[in-house]
This record gives sequence, structure tokens and C-alpha cells, in this order.
Amino acid sequence: MAAGWIALEMAVTTREFARHLRQLRERAGWTQENLAEHAGLSRNYIGLLESSRREPSLSTLLAIARALSSSLDELVGTAEHPIRLAKEPSAYRNLNRHLSQVVETMKECRPKESELIATVVDSCVRLTRKRR
Repeated sequence: MAAGWIALEMAVTTREFARHLRQLRERAGWTQENLAEHAGLSRNYIGLLESSRREPSLSTLLAIARALSSSLDELVGTAEHPIRLAKEPSAYRNLNRHLSQVVETMKECRPKESELIATVVDSCVRLTRKRR
């Protein structure tokens, strides 16, 4: 790992995310088709997520959370298993607080603005992975 970069040790696996997604969908009394319609996704893609065969992007997570009136923490299960920092350089001490602020800001934005923020975050993640 390059110096200065932080590694996030995700406490949630793809399988656990799939379980959380299915539970929230069923709690809402929705079929995969209902969720897909409300989130602007295909029913097939929802099925792939629930069977752990796909990993969602941030913009997909936001669309699903919004459709289910859920927080991202609840959707991905970090409310139960917080994200832990594998290494915490001083520049990233407040990472969780900053991420929470981004999520709260996105809740107040128009959908197009939220999508733009999600796209920027997705791009940053891709760039970070390329540098490793």
C-alpha cells in the first residue's frame, strides 16, 4: 500500500450485505421487482445483489437506501459492525465523521446532486485502488 493511503477493513462481506438487503426489502413488504422500480434498477440486478453475485457501487447503495427509507449504515450492516480503520494516519482521524457528513449532506440534496457526489466518490475509490 502506498504511503499516506488508508485501508478500510470492511466488517461486512458481500454475503452479509445481500442478507441485509433482502431483510430490508422483505421488511418493506416488497418484491425484488418493487425494490427495483423504486430504486431505478432492474429486477435482475437486485437478484444478483441479493445472491451475492454483484457488489453495488456507492450510487447504487444510495438509490437502494433512499428507496427503502433506510440509512446506508443499516443497508450495509455497519450499524451493527462499524467500519474499522486498519491504519489511522493523522490526516484520517476523523474519516468516519467526514463520511457521515457527506451522507447527511447528500440526504439534503436533490437527486441529481446526490448522484454527482456519488459519482465523485466512486471515481476517488477507483483512483485509490489503481494506485495500490
